[in-house]
Amino acid sequence: MAGQKKQFLALLLVVVIGAAAFFGLRAWQKSKDEAREAEKEAETITAASLTTDQITAFSYRLDGEELSFEKMDGVWHYSGDADISINQTMIDTMLQSLSKVTAARQIPKPENTDEYGFADPSNVIRVQVGQEEITFTLGMYNTVTSQYYLMVSGDENVYLVEGQITTAFGKTLEEVTEKTEE
Repeated sequence: MAGQKKQFLALLLVVVIGAAAFFGLRAWQKSKDEAREAEKEAETITAASLTTDQITAFSYRLDGEELSFEKMDGVWHYSGDADISINQTMIDTMLQSLSKVTAARQIPKPENTDEYGFADPSNVIRVQVGQEEITFTLGMYNTVTSQYYLMVSGDENVYLVEGQITTAFGKTLEEVTEKTEE
C-alpha cells in the first residue's frame, strides 16, 4: 500500500510539473507572438487615416470619367443623377479602403514626382471630410513590387501601396448601382 501511495504521489508530481511546463511554455509563446506583432505594427507605415463615417462626398476617375457621390441625410447619392439608387454597402466598402492606408515603403519628398507616374495619374480620389478635401493620387504601377505609387494631399512623400484602393475605386457607376429585381 505504501508503494502504491509513493507511485501515486510520483505520478501526481509528474502531472503537476508537466502542466506547469505546458502553461509556462504557452505563456512564453503568447508573449513572444505579442512582441512580434508589436514589432510588425511599429514597422507599418501609415500613409493616411480617415474616419469614414465623417466623409460627406467623394469622387474618383474611371476610364476618363469622373464619378462623384455625396451623402444626403445619411444616404449616398450619385451627384450626376440623384434618382439613381446607389448600393450603400458597396460605397461603405469602397470608403473603408481609405480608413487606414498602409504602405510598404515611403519615399521621402522626392524631387521629381513625375517619375512615379503623377504627371498622368492612374486615379485621383477626392474625399470631403467636413470642410477639408483630401486627395489621394495614384501614380503608376510598379511591376517589380506589384504595388502602386501614392501621394496624399498635404504630404510631400510618395508611398508604395498595395492595390486595394485601385480595386475599390475601380467600380463603374453600374457596379455601384443598387440592383432591382424585375
